[in-house]
Amino acid sequence: MINAGIVGLGWWGQMLVNSVQGQSDKIKFTKGMVRNPDKVAEFTGEKGIEMVPTYDDLLNDDSIDAIIAVVPHSLHEDHVIAAAKAGKHIFVEKPFTLTKATAENAVSAVKDANVVLGIGHNRRFHPFMSNIKAKIDNGDLGTLIHCDAILTVPLGFATPAESWRARPDESPAGAFTGLGIHLVDAMIGLFGEVEEVYCQSLKRVVSIDTEDSTSVLMKMKNGMSASFIASLVGPFKYQFTVIGSDGIATISKPTFEDFEWVPREGDAATENLPGYNTLKAELEAFSDSITDGVPFPVSHDEIIHGIAVLEASVKSAASGQPQKVA
Repeated sequence: MINAGIVGLGWWGQMLVNSVQGQSDKIKFTKGMVRNPDKVAEFTGEKGIEMVPTYDDLLNDDSIDAIIAVVPHSLHEDHVIAAAKAGKHIFVEKPFTLTKATAENAVSAVKDANVVLGIGHNRRFHPFMSNIKAKIDNGDLGTLIHCDAILTVPLGFATPAESWRARPDESPAGAFTGLGIHLVDAMIGLFGEVEEVYCQSLKRVVSIDTEDSTSVLMKMKNGMSASFIASLVGPFKYQFTVIGSDGIATISKPTFEDFEWVPREGDAATENLPGYNTLKAELEAFSDSITDGVPFPVSHDEIIHGIAVLEASVKSAASGQPQKVA
């Protein structure tokens, strides 16, 4: 059993705790640190999480095997490097950092310390993503042509103006940072690296400073194209479609629970898998990497490349021109 310390217990930090606490025999949260512990006292009391005053208290605690960091994006690099130097395995929420250079610095520290690095791309862990990967690998899709994705969540209406998530420096390219990065990671995992991006990030509805709707057209290095729209103001919707010469595979619903396969010849087929806990799956995969040496499913190179795509998209949105991915 991995004993984890968590930094940050806002709504998403609490989601991570709820996904495994008392439900997993691989990982549990034992200690935590937040700036205002009184705000989460009821929650931490219910979950049996002991609060400590500082991040260093977690890093210096021999009972803690791993750190789960749910902090503002700009702090990720420092938190990862500090955890690595303390010999703690580290799981950080997405986006990993905000620039390729800071991503490389953080990954370098992890490698030097020989600790496990996990990243919160929970959607990659759904079995239907594995379905698509299998169809690519066994040739069912034929030649890959295009991938299109939609992710809309009306968080923009509920985000306070004073929240760090509302700041353009923490959420560059608007909805890309909080939502679109998930779609890019899935595409990298399925198709490999991105060569070029053309991004538009618009402020259409919300009163907060960041843009609420971001769309990106991508050229993949394998020759196919890809695109997505991420929005902080649309109704809840998720759709991920891969088009090949021999078939089309689609994951849909915000819970990712519907899968449709449409072959060029033969009958279409559908599957339904409700209630799959992707947060538990990602945290247990992180635990398995620590205890059994199983590689974490999102590689270091993929983590860095995802941030390179984000950085290129930010530059494209600002310039209004396509941008090569570094």
